[in-house]
Amino acid sequence: MMGKATQSPLNGLVNTMRKIFALIFLLSMAAAADDHKLLVTTTNDRDDAIDVLHLEVDDNNKAVKVLHWRGDKYWEYDFAQLDEGVLLRRKKNTKVVELRSLDFDPVKGGVFRIRYLYSGLPPFKYKNLDLKLRPSSDGWHLYNSSSPVANLHLEVNRLTMLGLNETIGIKEITPQSKGITNVPEVKKPD
Repeated sequence: MMGKATQSPLNGLVNTMRKIFALIFLLSMAAAADDHKLLVTTTNDRDDAIDVLHLEVDDNNKAVKVLHWRGDKYWEYDFAQLDEGVLLRRKKNTKVVELRSLDFDPVKGGVFRIRYLYSGLPPFKYKNLDLKLRPSSDGWHLYNSSSPVANLHLEVNRLTMLGLNETIGIKEITPQSKGITNVPEVKKPD
C-alpha cells in the first residue's frame, strides 16, 4: 500500500526561502529599472527635436550621472565629465550647447551651467544660463532661481539680410516650469 508522501519541514523551509529570494530578485529588478528619473527636456522653435535628460541616482538618492537622449542617440555623463563640461550640441566644429556642473555635490546638489552660442558670426559670442539642481523628498529637480524647471525652450537666433534667413545661434534659452506633454519614451541601452 502506497501512502501519501509527507513533506518534511526542511522542504517547507526551502520552498519559503525560494519565494523570498524570488521576491527579493523581483524587487531589485524593479529598483534597477527605476534608477533614473526625468530631469528636463529641451525643445526649440526650429524643428521637432526633443532632448531628454535624466538623472541617475543610487540606492541612497545620491546623484551618479546624467543620461541624455536625442532621438535614437544616447550619451551618459558622470560628474567628473560634467565638471569639465560636456558638449550637448555641435554644428560642424562649433560648440553650440555645453553643460557643466559648478560646485556640484552628489548629495546636496549644485549649479549646472548651460553655455550656448548666441552668435556664430566672428567673433563668436556665448551666453550662460545657470540652473540649480537640488534633491527633495520626491526626487531631484532643476530650479531657475526658486522656480522649478521642467523644459528648456531654445529660441533660434536668426540673421535676416538680403532676403536670407540664416540661423546664427541661440537667441535665448527659456526655462519653463510646465513640462511638455509628448516626452519621448527612453530606455537605457543594454
